[in-house]
Amino acid sequence: MYTINHVALMSGLSSRTIRNYIKMGFIEGEMINGVWHFSAEDVGTFFANPNVAPAIQAKRNALIFDFLSDDYKKQDEMCTVIDHIATLEEANAMSEFFCDAINKEWSGVIDFGFSFNGNRARAILTGPEDAVQQLLADYHNAE
Repeated sequence: MYTINHVALMSGLSSRTIRNYIKMGFIEGEMINGVWHFSAEDVGTFFANPNVAPAIQAKRNALIFDFLSDDYKKQDEMCTVIDHIATLEEANAMSEFFCDAINKEWSGVIDFGFSFNGNRARAILTGPEDAVQQLLADYHNAE
């Protein structure tokens, strides 16, 4: 199950935007003890919604564009794209790993975008080179 913060992290959209999309009926979930929870299917349907998909795609592309256009970085930084041929279960595990790791250790340090198009899971990570490399190492060690 994913929370609003997970969906916001994966999509690049703000939690306020996600809440607005809930009100508009673009994403369905379940309120448990005052917290919204979404299944992987709910998130997949939301990401594929033609009213939402362009905004999510623009946010993911902006991660790379912003990284490339910043000529005044103050430290060594890294941008990486992981394309993984995956089942829905594998894509869910990949997104869950990155969401949990970023929320626990790298919040505000590493930017993250995620998509799944039916057979390809794509994760985009940008941030300080050492932090992104450590997160990638942790991901590969967890596989």
